[in-house]
Amino acid sequence: MTFGFDRKEMLVLLTLFFIAGAIVWGLHAHFGFRGVTQGGYADLVRYKPDLNSATEDELSLLPGVGPRGARAIVSHRETRRFTNVDELADARFPDGKAAFDSEKIAKLKKTVTVTAENSEAMRGSTP
Repeated sequence: MTFGFDRKEMLVLLTLFFIAGAIVWGLHAHFGFRGVTQGGYADLVRYKPDLNSATEDELSLLPGVGPRGARAIVSHRETRRFTNVDELADARFPDGKAAFDSEKIAKLKKTVTVTAENSEAMRGSTP
């Protein structure tokens, strides 16, 4: 089936569809769109998970974190909640090695947040 196109035109169309798909996928991967909201529209606002409340799955999707890094974050916050992103330097893997170096932390500052209310409430202190 060529839908009225000759072979050359069909190859051009398929190539254009392939390029368009690659661009859309690249934008999705680069900007971290989180799928469809309840209203059915693409969520164009970049999602920034809170280190004190994000799930391990959410954290593992962050660039440079992965499943091991996410477990290190969750393990750290079970004993001591985060008050700022720089405290990621204190998160450790089970073998005692630092989970995040200063370069990764600098990159993660753009993609995560720490809510002051959240960190205070989770530590059990009252305002």
